[in-house]
Amino acid sequence: MRDQRAYLKEYYKRNRAKSLATSFLYAKAHPEVNKAAAKKYREANPERRVLSNIFQRCHNPSNHAFPLYGGRGIKCFFTGVEQIIGEIGKRPGKGYSLDRINNDGHYEPGNIRWATWKQQANNRRNSKP
Repeated sequence: MRDQRAYLKEYYKRNRAKSLATSFLYAKAHPEVNKAAAKKYREANPERRVLSNIFQRCHNPSNHAFPLYGGRGIKCFFTGVEQIIGEIGKRPGKGYSLDRINNDGHYEPGNIRWATWKQQANNRRNSKP
């Protein structure tokens, strides 16, 4: 069984681009490999994860945070990670996340920045005069 897993793992690595269906079936059959790959991808692409979370909050009514974002009319006008990186650069470190300068504004050029948790806590709707 272990040799078969090692073989399948190696086969998957060599033939990754062959077929999305094959990749999907392999991922379903070996969730532990899929979880490790997903974790590695998330750590290597933090900006992509940030953009994905923004889209979910702003455009997916079944997301738990939708009422606070999309439900208030806030939209994301970035179509790719490259746009965000071009606007404000790569994330400076793990302690930073994307912040809207004007909380009633959209995720759009000129209204986003990388901010620490402390900066974000001071930029809340209920902490402004």
